[in-house]
This record gives sequence, C-alpha cells and structure tokens, in this order.
Amino acid sequence: MLLITKLWIMFWLLETTLQQGADDSCSDRCRKYDPAKPCQCDDLCASANVEDCCSDYTLLCLELSITCPADKHKTIASGTTDRRVTWEPAVANYQIATPAGLSPITIEGTMSPGDHFPVGSTIVYYTAIDVNGRTKNCSFTVTIEVDYCKNITCQQNGTCVSGEKNFTCTCPKGWGGQYCHQDVEGPTIISCPSTVMSNNEPGLNSSAVTWQPPVFTDNTGQQHITMNSTHQPEDTFYIGSTKVRYDAYDLSGNIGSCVFDVVIHDSEPPKVKNCTSTPITAYVKEGRNKAHVNWPTPVFSDNSGIVNVHHTSNPGSVFKIGVSRVIYNATDDAGHVTTCFILIEVYDLIPPAFTLCPPNVSLPTATITDAHSVTWEEPTAIDNDGIAMETLNSTHISGEDFFVWIENVKYIVEDFSGNKAMCSFTVEVYVGCPAIDVGLYSFPNTRSGEIASSSTLCPFYAKYGGHPMATKSCIGNDESAEWSEGEIVTDCFGEENVDDQLKRLSEITVDESNVGEVSTLVEGLTSGLDTISADALDSIADVLDSVVSVGSASVEVTSSVSASVGNILGAKADDGNSVGFPPAAASKVVTSLEAQVSLAVGDGSAFDYSSEELDVQAFNVGSSDFSDGLTLGVSKSGKRRRGLFRDNQHQSDITITLPAEIGSLGGDNLSLNHIVYQNDKLFVSDDDENKHKTLHSSVASASVVGVDVKDLSEPVVIVFRRPKTDLVTRNITHCVYWNFNLRNGVGDWAEDGCELVNVLDDGSVECHCNHLTNFAVLMVCLFYKINYYLSIRHKIHMFNVYSFKIYYFFNRRLRVKRHHKILINISISLTCLYLTFIGSLFVNKIKWLCTLCAVLLHYFVLSSLLWMATEALGMYYNLIKVFNSHISHFLLKACLVSWGTPAIIIGVILAIDRGQYVNNSYCFLIPGYGLYFGLLMMIAIILLFNFVVYVLVMKELFGARMKPSSQATEKGKQTNKTIRKLQNAFAVSILLGLTWAFGFLSMASPASIVFEVLFCIFNSFQGLIIFIFFCLRNQEIRNTWKAKILYGSDRYLNSAFHSSQRTKQSVIQKYDTTITDNSTSQNFRRSSIVELDKVSDAIKATKQNNNC
Repeated sequence: MLLITKLWIMFWLLETTLQQGADDSCSDRCRKYDPAKPCQCDDLCASANVEDCCSDYTLLCLELSITCPADKHKTIASGTTDRRVTWEPAVANYQIATPAGLSPITIEGTMSPGDHFPVGSTIVYYTAIDVNGRTKNCSFTVTIEVDYCKNITCQQNGTCVSGEKNFTCTCPKGWGGQYCHQDVEGPTIISCPSTVMSNNEPGLNSSAVTWQPPVFTDNTGQQHITMNSTHQPEDTFYIGSTKVRYDAYDLSGNIGSCVFDVVIHDSEPPKVKNCTSTPITAYVKEGRNKAHVNWPTPVFSDNSGIVNVHHTSNPGSVFKIGVSRVIYNATDDAGHVTTCFILIEVYDLIPPAFTLCPPNVSLPTATITDAHSVTWEEPTAIDNDGIAMETLNSTHISGEDFFVWIENVKYIVEDFSGNKAMCSFTVEVYVGCPAIDVGLYSFPNTRSGEIASSSTLCPFYAKYGGHPMATKSCIGNDESAEWSEGEIVTDCFGEENVDDQLKRLSEITVDESNVGEVSTLVEGLTSGLDTISADALDSIADVLDSVVSVGSASVEVTSSVSASVGNILGAKADDGNSVGFPPAAASKVVTSLEAQVSLAVGDGSAFDYSSEELDVQAFNVGSSDFSDGLTLGVSKSGKRRRGLFRDNQHQSDITITLPAEIGSLGGDNLSLNHIVYQNDKLFVSDDDENKHKTLHSSVASASVVGVDVKDLSEPVVIVFRRPKTDLVTRNITHCVYWNFNLRNGVGDWAEDGCELVNVLDDGSVECHCNHLTNFAVLMVCLFYKINYYLSIRHKIHMFNVYSFKIYYFFNRRLRVKRHHKILINISISLTCLYLTFIGSLFVNKIKWLCTLCAVLLHYFVLSSLLWMATEALGMYYNLIKVFNSHISHFLLKACLVSWGTPAIIIGVILAIDRGQYVNNSYCFLIPGYGLYFGLLMMIAIILLFNFVVYVLVMKELFGARMKPSSQATEKGKQTNKTIRKLQNAFAVSILLGLTWAFGFLSMASPASIVFEVLFCIFNSFQGLIIFIFFCLRNQEIRNTWKAKILYGSDRYLNSAFHSSQRTKQSVIQKYDTTITDNSTSQNFRRSSIVELDKVSDAIKATKQNNNC
C-alpha cells in the first residue's frame, strides 16, 4: 500500500512539472501565501500541476478532510454493566496528497479503541488539525445492548427473543409457558358423528337413537383422556333437533369437544274429532236473507302436542240463503295438514214483501154514467235477499177506466224459493166533487152531500190551532154532484188577544223541529206592542226559556230572540196596578238572551244584532288579543247606531275594557258576549234601598262563554260617558251590577266587587269591577231623598201644622190680619203636601194613583214655596217700603199667583209629556226637563227672592235704634232686644223656607251628607218653629186661648184690642206729621219700627191689666 502511494506521488509530480513547462503563466496565477489572509487559489492553477506551479509556497490551497469509523453495535449478557470495544482510528488528509516538507495533520478523539462502554449509545468524536490551525470533525456511535436470551434455552424447539427488559420464548403449536414447557392444546378429535336423523315412534312424539361415540388423541401422546357427554347412545329424543356434545380432557386440563345434532322427524298428521259429514241446516227469519248458524266445533290433536287450527267461519256466523262450506285446517309443526269440511244449508221459507202496495183509491165523478181513468204507482216487492221481485200476475193495470163501483186489484209475486206474496187494494169510483183550491184554502175530494174541510189549518198557537181554516159543501145526490158557492171561514183566534196567544204559545213543547217557527212567532207577537202586561211577559219568558233549552245555535233563532228582547225594552209595562215588569219574568228574559247568544258562538262563529233598544255582539278572539287589554263598546251618531266595536278608537256611550288577565283564563280561543240594554226595564229591583235610586245609564253586559270571570287582580274598567242626567256627583252615584244570586235567583243590583273611581267634569263615570256581568250606574234621586227625609219629619211637622191651623181656624178674630191669613195658606199647602207624600208611600205599585201623587206633590211643593214668597213680599211692603206700600186686593192676587202658578206649570208639562210623572221607582217627577225647569228652577228663583228680602229685613231689624230713656236701664234693655232680634231672624228664615237651600247644597257639595242632615233637621221642625214663634210666643194668641179655656169666650178682650189698635194708629199719625220731605223717609222707617215696639209693649201691658 505504501509503495503504491509513493508511485502515485511521483507520477503526480512528473505530470505537474511537464504542465508547468508547457504553461509558463501558471505561476502568475498563484498568489504568495499571506498568513494574515486565508489561502486562495485560482481554479486554473488548481486544475494544473499545482505542486510545480506553487512549489515555492509553504501551503497549497487544498481542503482538509477527516474520516471516522462506522457505528459499532455490541451486546452483553444480562447482569453485565459495560463492554470493551475496539475500532480503527480516524484518518485525516487534504484534497490532494500533502506536499513534501510540510508537517503532518494532528488527529484528536474523545475515546480510544479498547475503551469500555456502558449499556446504551455513546457518541465518539474525532477532530483533525493542520499546521495552520484549521480543523475538521467527524463522529460515530457505539451502542451497547443487553441480550436477555444468552444462557436461555426454550423447550420444544422454541425460539428465544430478547426484549427491551426481558426475553420471550416463541413456542410451537400446542405448547406454552415461559420456556415452552406447558401443554396448552386440548385433545384432538379423530372421529365425530355427523347429524343423526330418525322418525318418531308411532303415536309418540319421541324416539330412541344410537350412534358411534367419537375418538380423541392428545399432542403429548398421553392416553389418559377423560371424556364427558350430554347424551348417550340409545337415549330418547323428542321431535325436533337436539344437540349432543362430547368433551375430552387431557392431564393438563385442556378440552376438546365434539358437537352434533340428533333430529327426530314427525311423520304423523293431526287427528280430528266431531267433524260431521251431515249438513247443518238453518232457516232465515222474516225480513232477512241471512241466518245465524251453529255447529259442533271439530276437535284436533297431534302426537307432537302442538297443532294450529284455521277455519273460514265460527259457529254462530251469518250465512246467506243456499249452500255454504266451512273449512277447518289443522297443521302441526312438521307441516302435516288435516282438513275438516262442514256443509251449511240455509233455507228461505219467508215470502217476498211488497215495498209499495198502493192504497185504496177513491175518486169522485160528476155523474153516475161517467167512467174515470184511474192510475196508481206500480207495486214493488223485494225478497229477503233484497232483490226486487218481478210481478207474476195482476188483475188490473194502471190507467184503466173504472165506473161507479168498488173493484179489487191484486198483484202476486214469487221468489226463487217458491214463496209467494200478494198485494191487494180497492179502486172506488163514487159520485162526488173533485179536489179544488179556492184562494188560500184547499179542499179534498168529497162525496155528494158531505162537507169538506180545508187542508190549511189554523196556527198551532191559535185558540183553535189544528182546526180547518174553512169548510165547503158538496151538493148533489147518488147520480150527480157539484161544489156549493162560497166557503165558511173559521175564526182561528176567536176572541183572543196577544196575551192569550202568547199564553197558548208558552204551552207548546218546543223542539228542534219547531224552534225556528216559535222564535219567529214570539218576535212577531211582541213587535209593535206599546205595552206588555205582566202575564204577557211571563209567557214570553217561558217561551224564550223553552227556545234556549233546545240548544239551537241557529243565527235566525238568535236574531229572533234578540229582536223579541228589544221589543220588550221598547214597550211599557201595563198590568193594571203594576208600574214595572215582574222581576222574575224580566230576569228570565235576560238569562235566556245571554244563554242563546252563547250558543250562537259555540261553534266559533260570530253574531251581531242592533236596534234602538238593544245591541248584541258575540265573537271569538285569541288569547293573544288580550295582551294589551280588549275594549268593548257601542256608539251612536245622532239617531243612527254605529254598532259595537272591539277597540278604543271610538267614543262610545259605554266602554268595557277587559284586562289581559282574562286571556289566560281559557284556552287559545275565547268566545265573548257583549250586550247593551238601553234601559233597565228588565232589571227590576225589589230592594227597599235600591228603590231610593234610579238608573242613569244603559246596562252593559260582558261575559266569556264557559268561563266564570271573578276575583280578577286587574280590574275591568267601565266608563259611562253620557249619563242620562247632569246631576252626577260622587255622593249620589253608585257603580252596580246585576247579581243573579240575590232574591232566590231573580237577581238585584249589588255593589260588591265594584267601585266608583272617578266622576269627570263632563259627567262621565268610571267604574272598576273585579268580575264580569251586567253593569250600570245608579244614582240616588235627589227628590226621592227629599221625600225620604220628609218621611222622617212628617209626623212632627204634621202635628205642629195641625196645631197651627187649629189656633187660627177656631179663633175668627185671629184670621183678620193679612199676615195671619198668609200663615193659614202656608199651613194648608204644607198639610196637603205632607198628606200627599204619606199617601204616595203606599200607592207606588198602583200606576194611576202614583202618577196622581206625583202631580200633587209637584203642585203643593210649588204652592208652599210661593206662599212663603208671598210672606216675604208682605214683609218687604210692611218693613222696607213703608210709604205707598198699600196694594189693593193683595190677598186675592196672592191666592191667584200662589195657587194658580203651579197649576199652569203642571198643565204645560202634562200637555207636552205626561210621562214626566210616570216613575217606576217612586211617585215623583222623573229626571228630565219637567224636573229641572218645572221644579228645581222655580224653587231656586223663589229661594233667591226670599233670601234677598230676608237680607233687607235683617238689615232694617238690626239697624234700628231707639232713643234711651235713661242710661241706667239701657244696657239691660239692649241685651234683651238683641236676643229678641236674633230669635226673630231665625224664625223669619224658617218661615221664608230658606232652609230648603240645604237640599240644593247636598246635590253637588263634597260635604253633601252634612247638608242632607241639616235639610232633614230644619225642615222637619219647620212646622214646630212656626208654631212656637208665631203662635206660642204671640201674647195676643195666648190671651185668646186663655180666655176661651177659662171663660169660654174672648169678648172681654175686644175693648183692649180696639184700644191697642187706636193707640198704634195714633202713634203712626204722630210720626206722619213729622215728615217734612222725602229725605227723612229712611229715618222715619227706623223710628217707626222702634215706636211700634213701644206700642207692642203698651198693648201687652193693657192686656195684662184687663186680665186682672
């Protein structure tokens, strides 16, 4: 190797020298080595003879290289930690051989050949370094692994495989264990029987079977094999397949198995009993073409114990006329089939039936010699099988001519079974009159000399319901006949009126066949009635209740019921002494209407009805429509009703806003009923407290069909926008509903669950209720309240007024003065007023008497107040206008005004509208122009006049002064006079009726209850106060009655009376002479009042002396 290397170097040097000589420019391409710079050479120089070209340099421009040994992989035995490893050292050189004279390359390594290496992989690194310090690296890996199979022997020629941490023996088939020393294969089958098949033994479901037992061998060659089996040869096996298993066990417990089937075939079919060969007979019944047939049921059995039976019919099945066959098939599990046939014979012994056999024909002929062609519908017949039969024979045919006689006509038919049937009828031709139509009446064929009744009958609700409406005579003899002239018409209703017809209608049974006609009749009978009696309303209520009980949802029926109720509302109650509808009947009408409307929307449809007196709307809404509440209402435009609506975009007279809570009370869809009654005629209250009130709105009803809406957390809001009166205040207004649970189901107005929330300036009333029903606004009638208070005070008042009248009527001398005469007229008017009022409390159920009391109450209220105004006028002339105060015939004029003016006012009201005095709740004016202008306005004017006079009189009374006689007595006299003036002021206010102003203040004042009490107190004692101040305090009257009681006469008072009169007159004349001009008139009036007081005292003293 060294020799070859030297030869190659020599050859290379020689070649380089030759090339250098051939190319002198090579040295020019070499650059002298500069140690401070890396060595670089030209590519041309590198490809030439470098050694010759660059021999004068210390280093060639060649790349350094190094080569390491290949990776080493060694193993060690288990339990050894390391192993010595050797290798050839790494070799380093240049790209071309190192030039002569240069130092060799130094090689350094991390490990040396022969070093020990641990288990695992170790990397050995080598580095080559040349003389200039350039380096080149290489490396290789030494891997030491543990061989776990060293010193391990696997038996049965098994192979050892070393793993990461242990070894594994790969064993041949049948052996196992760590060293392949265990037998893991069971015995091997040498012979195993195949499927063994056999038939059952006769009559049994099993058979004994034998076979050759199986043979086993084992891989160990051992002969000690244990064998177990589920069955043994000659065992008994049942029909079907059974598995037999043999298991062989070697000494190691390994198992080998042999499994085969033993199949026993069923070779016998099922057996049958009670399979009759005799036909089963049956007969059809009349009117049927089939018969029920029974037979003994066949019984099947099989040796296997299992048999499936299928048959075409069961005993008791229906079979048509003729022969039928019933098949029974019995099948066992092997598929063997046994069949039983049963014959069924059904016979028909029933003759055919005629479905049409003409009735007897009876026809008239004008004369005995005329023939009459008679036709009839051909008879038809069917057999039990329903097949139409052909006619076999007939004695006559339709259309033949018949003379006056009676002929028998026969038709005979025969069915397929030979059964026959006959149809027979007669044809009679007689002398008589043929059927005829005369106007509305139809008369049938009639024999000569007989009377025919019309087929048109009187209505079923008439007095003679069901009777012919007319009759007509057939005139003639046995040879000829003809109709008479004219007819006799029946008066169906006789003397019956509408009440009688309604009563008869209420006695009719209403059902689905006539409910439409009955509802239409009751609508027609109530239409146009001005008045309805109590008996008539009872009948109407019964009819409507019967109509509703049928349960018809017909729109026509519901419209008729609604129209009937509207007719009732438009009529007036007229029943002799009654002033209103019977409560029970009226309530039944309302419940019938609401029930019928609920029926109309029961199927999801809608219903609308509108008239002047009643509005009805029923419709269905979804529960989602209640999300923001739902508003119901009815509105009018002039006299034209715009109808009901379901939103709040209209201005309605009454609106009912349903809260969202109602939408959750039912299902997804709800049926709503909304009814508005324009008056309260059907809501008749019998409660004494409610009689004090009157309805001032329409009655609005809202209900959800099938849902009891009550105890709502959110209220139902009802707004009455246009009450029927302007006197709407919180104190006399009540939100009410009609409670059908009161008065044993009749119902009455109630307030529980409803409250008055607000009364607006425009008169609108807002109510909140926690339930749904019929809503309305009740108001306490002002003048009923006055009358009510009068009922409290009338006893005291009447006693004092009567006492007052007795004082004056039994003392002629006391009736001389004008003032006393006025007081007598006041007492007379008040007496008549209270007597009339007392009477009105007992006649409110008698219509004409109640109306008369209302007129008289109006008259005497005005006359009483006018006489009080007359008293005020007298005070004005006596105390205010002293001069020129004389009025000729003053008392006559006062009587004409005070007694005549009320008569004129009442006459005007009666001429315009007598209904102003017809009130169903109490005997007084109803709210209207008669009450407002004919009473309230007059009272206001009179009270205003009396109040002005009262102020003027009090001014004069408290402004008068009298010159004192001495300073010592002035203080005591002044106190007495002040007290007396206050007493006079109080007495005058009562006399002038100023306390009646409390009645006005109670209507609109927030403190109305206070004014109501004051009105009651002062007016209750008005007569008492007049009696005390104008009778008992009057010395003259006391002296007169004292004289009458003690002496039986008052003659001795005459001189004193005339003396006092002369004294008083002289005083007046005295002051008359002191008047010099008009400017002193005011002082005179004051002086005259003072002097009159002195005169009065003087008169008292004179009377006292006379008494002595």
